Amino acid sequence: MFILGLAGVCFTVVDILLGAHLLAGWFRHKKKGESDEEYQASKIDPKKVGRLKDGPVRFSRFGKSSLSVGMVYIIFSVLLTL
Repeated sequence: MFILGLAGVCFTVVDILLGAHLLAGWFRHKKKGESDEEYQASKIDPKKVGRLKDGPVRFSRFGKSSLSVGMVYIIFSVLLTL
């Protein structure tokens, strides 16, 4: 049961990281043969990326339930062991 609880907590961590916009705002280099106007039109707005990255941490319903079930399993397995 302890291992199942740890798996539930790990699922929650993965769920949070998937919604964290970790890859937002990577710099895009100018391609060979691309004009300056095309490059400026496809450039990433840093203010938009900043708002994405500075946003609050969001849990999905799956993440919340996985965390709560995982913590209950961990606590119950420790109490059962004692």
